[in-house]
Amino acid sequence: YASLHNNVRVVANFPDWQSLDDLPSVVRDGKTCVIAGALTRDRGISQVFEALGILKQRDVEVPLALAGPSISEDYLRSLWDEASRLGISRQVHYHGILSKEKSLLLQNQASIGLATYLPLQNSMSGLPNKLMECMALGLPVICSDFPVYRQVAGETGAAILVDPTKPEQIADAIESLINNPSLARQMGEAGRDAVRSRFNWQTESRKLLDLYHQLVGPPVQA
Repeated sequence: YASLHNNVRVVANFPDWQSLDDLPSVVRDGKTCVIAGALTRDRGISQVFEALGILKQRDVEVPLALAGPSISEDYLRSLWDEASRLGISRQVHYHGILSKEKSLLLQNQASIGLATYLPLQNSMSGLPNKLMECMALGLPVICSDFPVYRQVAGETGAAILVDPTKPEQIADAIESLINNPSLARQMGEAGRDAVRSRFNWQTESRKLLDLYHQLVGPPVQA
């Protein structure tokens, strides 16, 4: 858009962290992973399943909570078939399509957020809401090593960056967080602090209001 006009504002769809303060406190088990959102192939769910299979071979059994609409029933069935083939069916729990409130509750109860999107153009250039939600909830995150993810989650110390096409890297990252609860806690706190100080809707909305004021003038005082 900058090529079309010199007055451009980029307003990110970051979470409203104040709305998360009312969530109940929970005792996390230190190992449950979560993926909440549209269940599509670009989310790298198959690679996560393979990572869980690798961990099971290491005698590390990791639960995975899934929620969200699927691209098709056939895709869901293919996921369950894959989980069965890898011997992780009992570890994968699908909660269906949840409301925004229930989705946040589910993520809040987990211990590790996963945002291992595959390297497709849309995923590499955008920033997923679920990554920001996990950070806002104080979850350590394992995410794809893309520049925009690195800038927001990696450089703030909130995430372990991995090649999403390599299940071994995902497995190693999950195991490192399980084995180092203090590290997981530090990463979760770093993510929460980053959202509260910088990556939140309160900050982004001011950019939008500033642009409105430039275009139409300041609000009329009653």
